[in-house]
Amino acid sequence: MINDYKIEKELKQNVYLVKDLKGNRLVAKIFPKTENRYTTIYLHEIEALKKLQHQNIVQIKNNGEDEQGYYILFEYIDGNNFVEKFQNLSNLSAQCGFFKAVIKVLKTLDYIHSHNFIHKDI
Repeated sequence: MINDYKIEKELKQNVYLVKDLKGNRLVAKIFPKTENRYTTIYLHEIEALKKLQHQNIVQIKNNGEDEQGYYILFEYIDGNNFVEKFQNLSNLSAQCGFFKAVIKVLKTLDYIHSHNFIHKDI
């Protein structure tokens, strides 16, 4: 099933920006079958993401398994990452935007923690 997507680039280890047959961009997270620990991680992540419905948490578009491993397809949100967006905090407006964004992140983490999950990629 993951072979139905064209890999555009690797974002980090086992995480890829892909396009589907209609040209929609998604993020694919692949859990190789070469190590048993990936099965546990995959199942835990699927459980967490299905329970966590929040405007600041990306949603699963598809998940499954093929000969390479297990995979999760997420919606892709185009734009700068947090660090890129706030590299220049030279004016008050940029500083206010930064603090508003930090508050959103903290509220989202609070939501995640209130459901007995943690976010390991922060």
